[in-house]
Order: sequence, then C-alpha cells, then structure tokens
Amino acid sequence: MIPFREFAPALHATGCHFRPTLVLHAYFDETGTHSGSPLVSILGLIGTEDAWKDAEQKWIFRKDKDSVEKFHSFDCNHGKGEFSGSDWKRPRRDVLMSDLAKIVGDSELHQLGFSLPLRAWEKVNDQKFKERYQNPYHFCFEHAVMAANLWSEDFANREPVAIVFAHQDEYAEMSKIFAEILPGLGSLEGVASIAFSTPQKMVPLQMADLVAYTVGRRWLRGKSPLTPLEQKLLGKNKESKQLFKTGDAAFLLRIAEANRAGQGTAIFHSQKWHAYLQRRVDEQARQERKGWGLLSTVKAAINKFKRRR
Repeated sequence: MIPFREFAPALHATGCHFRPTLVLHAYFDETGTHSGSPLVSILGLIGTEDAWKDAEQKWIFRKDKDSVEKFHSFDCNHGKGEFSGSDWKRPRRDVLMSDLAKIVGDSELHQLGFSLPLRAWEKVNDQKFKERYQNPYHFCFEHAVMAANLWSEDFANREPVAIVFAHQDEYAEMSKIFAEILPGLGSLEGVASIAFSTPQKMVPLQMADLVAYTVGRRWLRGKSPLTPLEQKLLGKNKESKQLFKTGDAAFLLRIAEANRAGQGTAIFHSQKWHAYLQRRVDEQARQERKGWGLLSTVKAAINKFKRRR
C-alpha cells in the first residue's frame, strides 16, 4: 500500500508551497484576561504536521536539559511554581526562555491571532454585539479562528486547519458552543475542527503560551525597540508573522453595524446559543434572588438583636 502523502502533491496546485500538506494545525493561548489588564489577546502558531513535529522535538529536548516538566512563561519570568527556588536564578530562567523563543523563531511555524484593547471594547454599546460576544475573550476567540482560516487561504491552498485552544474554566461553556458553530459557517469552511486541551497534555500549547505572553508584554511597552527575546521569537521570517495585530474601536463598530444589518448572524440561529443565553439569564435571576434572600436574613437578625436589647 502506498502512503497517501507519496502521491498527494499531484492533487494540489503546482504553485502551492504546502502541496504535500493534508492538515494544518494551529494552537492558541490567551493573555490579559486578568482583572485590570488593558489588553486581551488570543495568539498562537500555525503550521504543517512536519513543522510542528520538528519544533516540538527541539522544545522537549531543551526542556529536558533543565528537567522542566511543563514550561509556563509567567512562572519562568517571575520565578514561580516549577521555576522557584535557589536553583532557578534569573540568568538560568532567561537563558531557558531565550532558547525556547529561538526554537519558535527558527521553526517553520507562523505566529497569528488577535488582540483587543479594553478601551476599544468599552466604546461599543450595541446590544446585539455584546449579546453575541459577551466578553472580549470570545471576540478574540472568533477572530483567532478567522485568522487561521485566512492563513490557510493565503498560504496553504485552503488546506483544512485543526485548531486547539488552551482550556479556560471561566469561558469554557461559551467557547465550546463557538467551537461547535464556527466550523459550519460558510466563511470558515477551511476550519476542520476546534478542540480544547491543556499545556500539560500538549506541548504545542506551551509554545503558544510563550507567544501570547511575549506579545502581551510587548504591547504594553508601546513602540520601544524589540527586546532580544522578541527578536528571537520573531525569527527569520518577520514579514509573515502577525505578532502585533490588534483591533480598534472603529473595527468593532463596523462589526456591530454588520450584525444590525443582518450579516454574520448565523450564530444567533443556533438552538445551543439561545439555550446558553437563557441559562445566563436564569443564573443572574438566581443570584439576584439569593442576594435578596440574604438581605432579608440580615435584616431579621438585626431586628432580633434590637428586640433583645
């Protein structure tokens, strides 16, 4: 039996650089969802199976050199978790981050995703827009999927993309609904699947974590020169890396206007989406009733105390 990969090139356009590719893989992580952050980002990497295999092997080899079980950018930079203790002084942590950034920068993987300043989000008061996205994370989520789909169209002859996001407890329910609906949209026909996992289980999500963390810190530094770490992460192909792409208020307002005009409403037609919104309403009502019940209990206790006096 002849492997499909042996004759796959004959089935693709001659000019396509990724002719032997059967499936692209994209891995995304988030940054900036904590309270007080001025920017929310979902960023990561996309590439062929061979590109991921090569980068992952080098990443694991470098981690094993320092006996690192799971790389986490914040912990490594601040000396927390696995990187705490006297054995992990700043120079050793910096060398590890620099080496891992170079692995990503020298690879055939491409960085992409989406970032959204909170000040832009707060300028949009359109009800349908806020009902659809609920929060900046899910706006970035959808546009990260769109970025992967567009990258396949532009650079990989519309090869299908299998996408994996780092699991986030806070946004899990709505994210899974998005994951079920988005691949079925006509404008995202290149998206084969959307799944969720953790950096502990999937090394590529550790690479995405480094990209997301570095981009978030870079955005806060404004237009200052690239640091050595950022230069290594960008690597040899700086032109195709969409490292600093962000949305602004004008962009969000255009999307809100499109929603009002009846465009991009496929998500609203999903029964799962309506069920999710109803659960949110029911949960809010329960919380309000719980609050009023607690207030009544407190008042009763105060009155009882007064009567005793």
